[in-house]
Amino acid sequence: MKSLNIYKLFTSLAICFFVVSFAGYITKSEVTGWYASLQKPAFNPPSWFFGPFWSLLYLFLAISFYLVRISEGETENKRSTIIIFSIQLALVFSWTLVFFKLHFIGWTIGIVLTL
Repeated sequence: MKSLNIYKLFTSLAICFFVVSFAGYITKSEVTGWYASLQKPAFNPPSWFFGPFWSLLYLFLAISFYLVRISEGETENKRSTIIIFSIQLALVFSWTLVFFKLHFIGWTIGIVLTL
């Protein structure tokens, strides 16, 4: 097992949590305004659920990114994986913008299917 690389772990966490923090910052008013006014189904999770859920999701994304970065695989495979991860992270970020800022609910289904 490889030893812990603090720099790569910290930067992996920082990148992922910067993305989620920035997305949260620019959509904050929509969560309490537009989203709160939507008619939601009975199975919709309570509002308090989303903060911990998204935090956990981004933590797992950061750990995955870190594990790829420290892997000893071929450079080309590692590079391809990092590119795919980056695209995926951009899509997750774009979903937040498309849903909360643009209110294009239908487009978010396409983003989720792409993921």
